[in-house]
Amino acid sequence: MNCASFFLALITFAFTLATFSPPAWAEIVMDFSNNTGLGYGVGTNQTITQNRIRMQAIAGKYEITFANELNLKDFGVGTRTVQFDLSDGQAFDFIGFDRQDAFGTATITSNNGGNITFDLFTPVDFSGPEWKNLSWIQVSASQQYGEFKFNSFTFQDKALPLSKCSASKLKVSSKKAADKAKCYVKALTKGTTIDPTCLSKAEEKYSSSFAKAEAKGGCLTTGDAATIEGKVDAFIADLVSELVP
Repeated sequence: MNCASFFLALITFAFTLATFSPPAWAEIVMDFSNNTGLGYGVGTNQTITQNRIRMQAIAGKYEITFANELNLKDFGVGTRTVQFDLSDGQAFDFIGFDRQDAFGTATITSNNGGNITFDLFTPVDFSGPEWKNLSWIQVSASQQYGEFKFNSFTFQDKALPLSKCSASKLKVSSKKAADKAKCYVKALTKGTTIDPTCLSKAEEKYSSSFAKAEAKGGCLTTGDAATIEGKVDAFIADLVSELVP
């Protein structure tokens, strides 16, 4: 692939990503129904995944009862700790859990500094920033002969918010990058100077299309046409300086 073809392929790839519409915010739940009886009576440290939520034993063992409960039961190994994260590595907010039964206490921690110790009846609040935008949470129990049963854990997937306006503005911005890139591709292919008319057409098309998108309302940001245009121009200039020294 020559330099011009690579340059255009790179911009086309960026444009394809920009036109992808992500899902709205969504709650996802692990309720252990896919693993009924796992390790029951003997314990297990097997990693399980449900609805993209992954649970793995960090210390000790756990069991899943035949009533679909996670039980951090003492199997004679001291502290029992399980970690939850998303199998695709995405960030999440922790919403909460449903407790079923307990003998002793448990502690839940997060990678953002969250730390709560609770029993079966302790009120818990996960509304603070230490439970937002997480990569993992861990739940531990350590009381000898104790156990702690959970019916489910609920997370909020950190997908992007829904905004057709912002999606259109992103599409328009990536289209400008592609249009300006084509001007350079033509010049590189023919070994000539950049056609100023080609560049000005890309500028004009961006300005009118961006204004139309914003006029429809529902944008996550407004009044940022010049700022975004500057970033697009800087992106193209950087690509050109790297590929055409």
